[in-house]
Amino acid sequence: MKKIIISILISIFVLLVLSFISSLVVSLLQYYKGVKISPYLIQIISLIIFLISGMVYGLINKKQGLLGSIFFILVYLLFVLIFDVFLKVHPTNNYYFLFVIGKCCTYCIGSVLAVNLKHS
Repeated sequence: MKKIIISILISIFVLLVLSFISSLVVSLLQYYKGVKISPYLIQIISLIIFLISGMVYGLINKKQGLLGSIFFILVYLLFVLIFDVFLKVHPTNNYYFLFVIGKCCTYCIGSVLAVNLKHS
């Protein structure tokens, strides 16, 4: 259980660092270059970040990728329910919850793929 919690915490840390870096790059592009970036492109970038974070979890844990990813997904869905459904922190469009489901699936796929990689 200790290894699952540590690998989830490292996965969350990687998720936060990659999110910070990608948001910094997108903000700098929009501010200095005046490039208008589509919200759908930002959602696709976040899907890729969730895939990488899931792969980090799977590489660290090396077993039970699906179980740990489901635990992470439940915690993520709890935060989405609290902040986006109950508190309505920011306005959401019609496709927002499809992207939430997509993020959950990509995290799960990333962790299962990384667990099943051959370790030399």
